[in-house]
Amino acid sequence: MIITFDPNALTLEMTFDNINPFCSLTFENLALNKPAHEEYPYNVVNTDASKAVDGLKTDLNGIGGQCSLSASNQRTSTWWVNLTSTRSIHDIRIYYRTDNVYWDAANGYTSRFLGFSIYVSNTTNKLEGKLCYKDRNFTRSTIPAVFNTTCFVHGQYVIYYNERLPGVIYPSGYSVYAYNNLCEVEVYGCPTPGYYGFNCTTPCPDVNCGYCHIQTGTCQGGCKPGYKGHQCELECNNNKYGEGCQTNCGHCFNMSQCHHISGTCFDGCDPGYEGQKCNQECQNRSYGYRCQRKCGHCLNSSKCDHVDGTCLQGCAEGYGGRTCNLVNLALRKPAYQENIYLHANVSAGNAVDGRKSNLMGIGGECSISAERKRTATWWVNLESIYSIHNIRIYYRTENFAWGCPRPGYYGIDCDLPCPDVSCGYCHIQTGTCQGGCKPGYKGHQCELGIE
Repeated sequence: MIITFDPNALTLEMTFDNINPFCSLTFENLALNKPAHEEYPYNVVNTDASKAVDGLKTDLNGIGGQCSLSASNQRTSTWWVNLTSTRSIHDIRIYYRTDNVYWDAANGYTSRFLGFSIYVSNTTNKLEGKLCYKDRNFTRSTIPAVFNTTCFVHGQYVIYYNERLPGVIYPSGYSVYAYNNLCEVEVYGCPTPGYYGFNCTTPCPDVNCGYCHIQTGTCQGGCKPGYKGHQCELECNNNKYGEGCQTNCGHCFNMSQCHHISGTCFDGCDPGYEGQKCNQECQNRSYGYRCQRKCGHCLNSSKCDHVDGTCLQGCAEGYGGRTCNLVNLALRKPAYQENIYLHANVSAGNAVDGRKSNLMGIGGECSISAERKRTATWWVNLESIYSIHNIRIYYRTENFAWGCPRPGYYGIDCDLPCPDVSCGYCHIQTGTCQGGCKPGYKGHQCELGIE
């Protein structure tokens, strides 16, 4: 195809040597009114990036309100249009700024067009895409004002790029700095994935193919979501689904495979999860299988573990157990202490008053018996016959760490030396060596001196 542009008459003459049934007229302009971006915008109104995709190209004057211009004195110039999804592209057409004067070597804007590149990518990074065209041969006399190139690829971003890097020797006629002076960029192709051919009406032969060649129908663009394999013949497995089989299934019951396209868990969710994809933890203080169980009496009505119902912050007063569903049957019930210690506020009732933050004997939260007695009896009256699950006792510690304060001793009063004299720590009840050797000793029984 030969393109001739008369900037004075604003006409475009196209002569076809061979008639191509896949002329751009059979495809949709995918770039029209789509989001566009300019790396270094020109600080003049009505010259922003969107002017190159507004459908207007009757006035190719830079300040005529129909062209996107970049700032001066830049070493690189990048402009892109976002097609908003991956599209099958047939050809790309660029209307360059002419200022409506004759387009030949005397037109200063020809030097700015030279050396440009066109990329198609699925990101705004041109290097992650495919190079559709790189100008290496045009001169100021031969570069067309309206440039068209076929590019049978798939992508979301069409990127125009030019550069004038320092230290690089460019061909004669190239401008000193890089510019984009784009009055219109048209990207023709199929608007709907999975189709090709005349007017994009023929489905791709491989039904699970994401994108096929816009002319031949040969699968090119990977598989549709949910499929994999050389011919896209395999459904996603191994607890993967979706685009490229890259997304992990949720917490499907017993690690069963989710739907290969949507990620829906057919057999329900593992305990603690809900939602069609089983990727949401139980809500509203619920837990377990199908989130049907309610959290117990957690402290301050806090949320319990979504899987097993454990109250992570402890239980509210009067409740116990892992899920805080066990009632403290002894709370504030009548209590009795044999041989009470004759000191204020150490009565039997202190042991069932629900307080246990201060474990000092005279801290007002403990029940203490008299000293030097052969027996010590304390009881609580539950006031009825109950089925008991477990009993928990908080013993007086004087708020010290529970154990012997001096290493190397054991026994009730921590006054018995550990039998193995070289042992660092022994069992608090039996005296068996447990905690390693004292400094200067080694061996299984700390019997060897370190030389």
